Amino acid sequence: MLNFMRQIISKLRGQGVEIQEIQKLIRKEDPVILEIGCLNGTNTRMFLDAFRKARVYAFEPHPKVAAEFRQKIKDSRCRLFELAVCDNDGEAKFYLSSAAAGKKGRGDASSSIKKPAEHMKIYPGIEFKESVTVKAKRLDTWAAENNIGKIDFIWADIQGAERELIRGGLKALEKTDYFYTEFNNKQLYEGQPGLREIRSMLPDFTLLRIYGHNALFKNKRKVTGINDCGLYLYERVINMKNHLTGNIYRI
Repeated sequence: MLNFMRQIISKLRGQGVEIQEIQKLIRKEDPVILEIGCLNGTNTRMFLDAFRKARVYAFEPHPKVAAEFRQKIKDSRCRLFELAVCDNDGEAKFYLSSAAAGKKGRGDASSSIKKPAEHMKIYPGIEFKESVTVKAKRLDTWAAENNIGKIDFIWADIQGAERELIRGGLKALEKTDYFYTEFNNKQLYEGQPGLREIRSMLPDFTLLRIYGHNALFKNKRKVTGINDCGLYLYERVINMKNHLTGNIYRI
């Protein structure tokens, strides 16, 4: 039992779910995958390479990044929607991030419909100098317009806008097997929900694992075959780890 718990803790230390694990969860060649916050398509390519007959729907509101995505991903199995997934249909103010003067690397990955708060203090190499108006749409509206039925996996990386995604996608989430989302318990953005709130908004989902600042949820109504005893141990170890590390994730 001790060795088993150690193995679980070692997996919890990772910063992201591995594609091999997603393949084991989905167990089919033709999944419907939503990548909300696809940036330049790096993870999109991962999904397309892993699932031969996948249908990937990618979302990216950043105008320049979306253009980069279109140059990188040219695959009939993938469709890009240049909009912010939100809790309203219309438009949203989108805060553009960039690398601070003298800093190297990509700086636009922190762009968000949420106004930055502690982000600039915690990550001084990133700044927010501009904003643009982008198209916004509820996930439920989008799913209805595109005749989306069952969703096998949602990958969300939306920089503090998790509340808006969930509020606007309750019907779509009912039809979703797995929901993987970034989170942060610090207020990087104004009004950013922590993991506790995200869990409370997903009563029909079970938290399977935490990977750094990412959480993997399973729809209890849609997915069967999970080992209840193993799941219980996972959740106990997660809580134990959080307690020992100062309750970082506050779940």
